[in-house]
Amino acid sequence: TEPDLLWEYAELAQHIKDWLPTATKQLSEQPNQNLLVQLQVLEGKMSLVLTLVYASVWGIINKQA
Repeated sequence: TEPDLLWEYAELAQHIKDWLPTATKQLSEQPNQNLLVQLQVLEGKMSLVLTLVYASVWGIINKQA
């Protein structure tokens, strides 16, 4: 029923509120190594994309000049 469903959502929200400060404290004290590796890979890909964008813009500017 609707009241039961709303009660379940309220309990879930409370569990998240209770868990979130602990989880963020743990992450700030001891970073997740897997996440750090994934972020480093993403950083490398983003720098490659940025380089390609710069090269494309440079090519367009040279064509117009």
